Amino acid sequence: HGEYLANTPYQSRAFPSALTQQVYSFYALPMENISRIQKNIHKCIMEFPNNAKLKALAEFMRRSMFFQLFEEIDRAKIELSTQTETTIEFDIQPYLSIVEKINRSEFEELIQSHVTEARDLVLKTLRSNRLPANRIDHVICVGGSSQIPVFRKMLVSIFSNRITEGNLFTSISAGLAKAFQNGHYL
Repeated sequence: HGEYLANTPYQSRAFPSALTQQVYSFYALPMENISRIQKNIHKCIMEFPNNAKLKALAEFMRRSMFFQLFEEIDRAKIELSTQTETTIEFDIQPYLSIVEKINRSEFEELIQSHVTEARDLVLKTLRSNRLPANRIDHVICVGGSSQIPVFRKMLVSIFSNRITEGNLFTSISAGLAKAFQNGHYL
């Protein structure tokens, strides 16, 4: 667990896996946790002052370059909705260089737990409202995740052929207006 960082040619130590996990999941953390991660990286730099990769990681985070990386990953996710393969390319030297091919089945495997969570939430919502899925006339898909084929298949498995496309900017307000017209108030 963890990568090895060389302090000198004669000494190496395991990179703390807890820090690795923090860096991998930074996009899901509140901003104050990013500061804590940066402090942990700084502590590692103090212990391994000659490690260029750690210094590059610290600078990468200091410059908030992870948002650019997140945008590239998001671009790849969107592309996999219509193509079977894409490449994540991110190269900001000396900080990080990634050229990684990913196909749709690999992506779907990575997100399967999220699709299952979404399915469970839809079913729970139907149950808590005592509403069978076949009583839903239309499911309007809006937004990027609704375009992912495995997510779309999950919706079709519940709602059959009642899935339609919606406009990201007008569908939500149109749905609320329709509910209001039908006497459903928030």
